[in-house]
Parts: sequence; C-alpha cells; structure tokens
Amino acid sequence: MNPFLLSSYAIMALLHITLASMAIIGLTRNPGQSAYKPWLLRTIWASVLWQAMAFIETGLQPHLASVVFRVTSLVFCAGLYLAHTAKSQLPYLFPVPLFGRERTWVLGVLLATGLVFIGVQVQHNFAAHPQGWTPFLFSHTLIALFAILPSLWSLTVYLRKAYYFRHRDPALVDPCVKLALADFGFIGSALLLLYPGVSHPWGLPLYFLVTWVLFQFFVLLFIIYSTFPIRFQDKLIGFVFASGISILMYVSLLVVPFTHTVADRLAHQQALITLALLIIGSAAFLLWVFPIILKVSLVQPVQHLLDGIRRADQGDLNVQIPVGLLDEFGTLAQNFNRMTQSLKQSKDELVRYADTLETRVADRTRQIQEQKAEIEAQRDNLEQAFQDLKATQNQLVQKEKMASLGELTAGIAHEIQNPLNFVNNFSEVSVDLVAELKEEAVAGHTEDVLAIADDLGRNLEKINHHGKRADSIVKGMLEHSRASTGEKQPTNLNALAEEYLRLAYQGQLAKDDSFDCQLITSFEPGLSNINVVPQDMGRVLLNLYNNALYAVRARSRGLRVGSAEPLAADPYRPQIEVSTYTNNGRVELRVKDNGTGIPAGILSKIYQPFFTTKPTGEGTGLGLSLTYDIVTKGHGGEIHVQTEEGRYTEFVVSLPNDRP
Repeated sequence: MNPFLLSSYAIMALLHITLASMAIIGLTRNPGQSAYKPWLLRTIWASVLWQAMAFIETGLQPHLASVVFRVTSLVFCAGLYLAHTAKSQLPYLFPVPLFGRERTWVLGVLLATGLVFIGVQVQHNFAAHPQGWTPFLFSHTLIALFAILPSLWSLTVYLRKAYYFRHRDPALVDPCVKLALADFGFIGSALLLLYPGVSHPWGLPLYFLVTWVLFQFFVLLFIIYSTFPIRFQDKLIGFVFASGISILMYVSLLVVPFTHTVADRLAHQQALITLALLIIGSAAFLLWVFPIILKVSLVQPVQHLLDGIRRADQGDLNVQIPVGLLDEFGTLAQNFNRMTQSLKQSKDELVRYADTLETRVADRTRQIQEQKAEIEAQRDNLEQAFQDLKATQNQLVQKEKMASLGELTAGIAHEIQNPLNFVNNFSEVSVDLVAELKEEAVAGHTEDVLAIADDLGRNLEKINHHGKRADSIVKGMLEHSRASTGEKQPTNLNALAEEYLRLAYQGQLAKDDSFDCQLITSFEPGLSNINVVPQDMGRVLLNLYNNALYAVRARSRGLRVGSAEPLAADPYRPQIEVSTYTNNGRVELRVKDNGTGIPAGILSKIYQPFFTTKPTGEGTGLGLSLTYDIVTKGHGGEIHVQTEEGRYTEFVVSLPNDRP
C-alpha cells in the first residue's frame, strides 16, 4: 500500500501554503519597512511550516503508529506554536508600536509555554496511549489549548489600543477593531478542535475552512491598512491570487469530499493529484505569467504616464508618451499628448507676450501717469470750484443777512422818523418859547414868565421822551446787526415777536407808503422767558414776517406767488396774525397771513437753500433755509407750515420750553 495518500485536508493545506508563499514573496520584494513587518513575515513563515506538516500529516494519517507520523505531528505542533507566538507580537506593533515592555514579557511567556507544550507533545507522541487516544487526537487537543491563549490575549490588546486611539487618532480604531474580530474568529476555530473535535466527521473540515477564511482575512487587513507603501501590482496580484485559490478550494470541496477511510482516499486519489497539480500550476501562472501580462497592459502604461507627468511637471512640454494598446490607457495617453501640446502652445504664447511685456508696461505706465496728471488737474479744478462755490455761498448768506438787515434798517428808519419829528417840532417851539420868555422877563411879567417856563418844561419832557425812544430803536438795530455769539439768553418771546413785527411792517411802509396791512397779535399772557439766542431768533422772526408781508402785498396787487398771472378779483384787506402759547411743555409761535399761499408743487422745496419764488434780484432763497437751521439745529425746535393756495399761509415754530 502507498505510504502517502492525498486527502481533501492535504489539498486545503496546500492552498494555505500557496497563499502564504505568495504573501512572503510580496512582502520580501517590497522595500518598505515598519516595526511589524518582520513579525508578520515570521508569522507567515511559521504558518507555512505548520501547513506543510499538516499536508504531510494528513497524507500519513492511515499510519498513525509510524515514527514518521509522530515526528511530523511534533513539527506540525511546533510550527503552529511559533505562528501563534509570532502573531501575538503584531497587536503591539500594528498599526503603531505601543505597550513595549508588555510585548517583551508576553513573548517570553509564550515561548516558555510553547516549550512546555512541545515537551508534553514529545512525551505523548512516543509513549503508549490508552485505548482510543492517539497522538493525532492529543496533538490537536493541545493545539486548540495553545491557540486559544495567544489569540485571546491579542484580542484584548487590540481592544485596548482601539480604546486608546479613540480620542488620539480615530483613524487607527477601525483596523484594531477588525483585527480583534479576526482573533475572535481564531479562538472560535480553535474551539472546533475541542468540540465537536477532530474525531467528529465535520470537526476537522470546519477547522480547516474557518482557519482558511480567517487567514485570508488576516492577510488582507494587513495589506489594506499597511503603514508602508505596497505597489498596486502586488495588491492586484494578491487579490486575484486569493480569489483564484478560494475558487479552487470550493471546487475541491465539491469534487472530492472529506474522506477518512483508506478506500475512499484511493478512490479519489487521481482527482486529488489533479487538484494539487492545478493549484501548483495556478500559483506558477499567477506568480510568473500574470505579472508579465499585468506589466504590459497596466503597469507599463501607468509608468509611462507617470514619467510623462513628472517630465511635464519639470517643464518639459515636448514629452510624448507611447500610446500602446487602444484601450482606456491608450485614450488617456492620447489625451495627455494633446494636453502637453496645448500647454506648449500656451507657453510659447506667454513667452512671446513676455517679450513685449516691458513695452506694454511702459506704455501702460505712461497712460497711467497721464491719467494721474489729468485726475490731479481735475481735482485741483474741483477744489478751486469748491472754494469758489463756498465763497459764493458765504457771500449769499451774507447777502441774505444784509438784506434782512436792510429790511430792518428801513423799518427802523421809518420807525425812528416819528420821534425825530417830535424832537424837531418841540425843539423849534422851545426856541420860540425861550425868546418869548426873555421878552416877558425884561418886561417884568412874572406870571407869564412862569407860564412860559412850564410850557418849556413840558416841551423838554416830550423831547426827552422821544429822544429815548429813538435811542432804544438805535440800540435794537445795533443788537440785531451784532454778530451772534451763539449763547442762549433768557428772552421775552412776546416782546421780541412784537418788536420785530413792528420793525418789519415799518420797513414795508418805507418801501411803499401806500401799503396798508392789519396786524393782529395774540400773545399768551404771562409767558415765561425762554432760553434762545436773541439775534438768531430775531432773524427767524424777520424772515417769517417779511415773507408774510410779501405774500399779502402780492395778493393785494392781484398776483400769484412766483408768477405774473393775476388772482381772481375779490374784496381783500391784508392781514397778519402773530400768536404765542404753550402746548405740551413747548412754546409755539404762529405767523399767519391771508396772502397768496404756497402752491402744493413747491411746498417740499421751500427749505432748500437758494430756492425762491421771488423775481430775480429780490431774494436769495436762503431766508427759510437759515430759519430752518436756526430753529431745528440751533434751538432743537421744529417748524411746520400749513397753507392753501390763494387763501393763507401759517408757519408754526415750536421751541423747547427751556426756562432759565
């Protein structure tokens, strides 16, 4: 009988050896280095030894009592112990080293435990055993116990690292958790050796299947989360190889079931040999032929493209990469070549533009300087125009003040004429009385002298009275013409309003002695003094009175405001009403006339500077503008107007009742 018979277990061990060998070749060829790479290689090398012994052991299984089987079983256990011992170091080093002292301690404990387990294995492999208890059963029981311990410890280390990285580097949590799940699976596969056990028909097959899947998962995790670069070609070959080997495994399970008897093995020996040769041939194809195909169809086009990108990045836009096969990479190469040609054309245009850039800059600089000079000239002109405009505005304001002063002066001149006439008349009479007094004194008529003296005294009293009246008028004129200090003073608003009303009216009489207007005053009795600037408030009153007098005079002449068109004929007597009273803690001054009124179309413009309805030369348009500023800005008051065209206009000045 043939001493070595292939079985499904041997095929699975061969698949495991093939996949592990491919992983070793890929890791060895990769120049990248990391702390865990040497221990990962040791783990895979130990698994190759372990599975190689499993391949031999399952082939020798019909000869359990042979010395070769016992030695093979012992080496099988040693390989598994080494694999799990090396794997126990990976949790401390992947993805980054941690818990260094603990790693050294664990390595020593597992090596010592492995030596103890091997010693027990040697004793039991070469000693007599009870009925039904063979070295095969004992070795797998021992393997299960040893595999559970390091896998359980690795599981706890991965979970501790996941917790450690939770807040420090969350990206490292995912690989730690997945590798912990892999170790949990290894614990489960080891438990299959205890229950249902290798003596059960499905115990060993399940162990091989689960271990195979976990080993693939384990290697793929280290490839995916590798901390050193792995070439795309190696990754692709590894994934294709793992997929192909997995397909062969499932095919072997379908074609050749797990067998335990020698007769069954002999019946399927040819199929098992064919599968073994197919596995070896597939591995050789994927190891030597597939990389060549991959290199021609993928690696070389990508390398050409990368070289072209590198040269283009260094400034060589003449680079052209080979198109090669007419596939996606060929299309990409064509597009790259067109892109470099387009970039070269753009670069040449930029070079040509740069050659003329200095001239362009000089021309543009000259244009900017010319524009700057023009802007500066315009700025100077604008500044001069502004100064001229400001001077004109000051002149107009002064003109308005002078016009107001002229109106006041005319009124004062007319007002002062009366007391002067009285002074002149009584002076002439007094001169005659003095001559008469002398004659009577010479004649000795004492009674006549005394009577003439009494008349002369009364004349002097009249002269004194009217002289003081003229003096008060002159003082008022001087007060009005004096520049305002802006200082508020306690002022009797009733007296101020009445005085300026009389002066304004006298000014109109000085212009037209035929003009007649009824003046009506209604002042609140006992109105307290309020804090105002007398000169400024006098200008306000004079402006309002002059406008009212102008409106009633225009209506008396039958004209509209701002027009030469006559009004409808009506029996009319000019009338101006001035009143004061307190309202809600404020003092209101109302000036109402029954003149022409203000048209609705210009009502919103009356406070604008330089707006006037008077003919050219009769007004500056600053009267109401200055009035508005004095009332609102100078005294914190308000001014409103109520009007009806052709009937009346009423200005209402509301001032804070700031009592001294």
